[in-house]
Amino acid sequence: MTQQTFWASLRSLTQIYALSIGGSFGITMITCTQIINILGSGGGYELASMAYIAELCVGEERTGMFGVLLGVRMLGAALGYICELISRR
Repeated sequence: MTQQTFWASLRSLTQIYALSIGGSFGITMITCTQIINILGSGGGYELASMAYIAELCVGEERTGMFGVLLGVRMLGAALGYICELISRR
């Protein structure tokens, strides 16, 4: 679990740095950071997002925000499955 969060954080930091550089080198850096997805998974992003939400929201809003986050994740998975089905035709 720590490794998944580490690779996601490393990727995000690298992309932030690439955005600050800008230009074609920055775009190349962002493209190359996609390789880091092989080392980590969506679980790392979800854990990092939930930790971020837990720090930002008060207790009463936290559960609702976790629900929104998981709902968006499920919507993305559903869209991925639909696109896969369409592409097979």
